[in-house]
Amino acid sequence: VGSSNSCRQKPQRVFTFAHPNWKINPRSNQHNCRDTWIDFDMTTDTLLHGMAGYFSTVLYGDIVLSILPETFSTGMFSWFPLFFPFKTPVFLKKGERIRFHISRKDDEHKVWYEWSLTGPQSTPIHNSQGRSHAIGK
Repeated sequence: VGSSNSCRQKPQRVFTFAHPNWKINPRSNQHNCRDTWIDFDMTTDTLLHGMAGYFSTVLYGDIVLSILPETFSTGMFSWFPLFFPFKTPVFLKKGERIRFHISRKDDEHKVWYEWSLTGPQSTPIHNSQGRSHAIGK
């Protein structure tokens, strides 16, 4: 995701997964469902088209793979940020606080994300039931 003309802010942690998790019923995939929100204070007037999502993993000990801007793994060319677009861009003013709501959902066939802004303006839930994009299992 190219974000050269963006209102960049420090990425915030959204979801964490620990593997293996022996307390999870192996026949259930519900442990992959997550739901949260994060807040950002606008540092400039902007027209927000969407949000960027990054990924970082600790494979073992100090072996880390990351696409976070601050800890980007040199030579990492197969992972890219995920763009969570808004159907209609949202105009925001400097000093406003936005609340980005994101859910990671799954069923027996796929995994998908749903997202929306819930403040200061609300947007519809995007990608409901994974209708636009999902990851097959």
